[in-house]
Amino acid sequence: MSRILHEDEAARPDLFVWNGPIERDELVRWLTSRGLDLPDDLVELWRETGGGDLFESETILGPHGNPDLADDVDSVNKSHRESGLSEAYLIVHVGLCLTAIRLVDKKWVVLDRRDHSESGEYESFESWYVAVLRSEYADRYGLPSLRTS
Repeated sequence: MSRILHEDEAARPDLFVWNGPIERDELVRWLTSRGLDLPDDLVELWRETGGGDLFESETILGPHGNPDLADDVDSVNKSHRESGLSEAYLIVHVGLCLTAIRLVDKKWVVLDRRDHSESGEYESFESWYVAVLRSEYADRYGLPSLRTS
């Protein structure tokens, strides 16, 4: 999982409410049953956290999230597919924006809510987290400055 996310969670654990870890075999079965080949950093994040809520309004969708709360991967993607989301994407985050994995190359992309067009592309969870979520919330919540290493 992201070093920066770990550091932020250590500094402000009150901002992170995870669904709970998922056993590797269980997660592999879930991915296989859906024919998904996702980035390692997302799979690791799900293994460690199961997805969940962070900051004031952000949700990392999880394989076993609650459909009644719209925080599970399946129901959120079904809903967006019904409104035109291409099968080329899997939405994995909702909140400030929609974030998906572009399945052909496993890139993290920000999608427009209305037409699902791409408005940003990131190589990894960490680069997306820093550029999108952390840039919005770090000052507001007093997160420490990023170290360069």
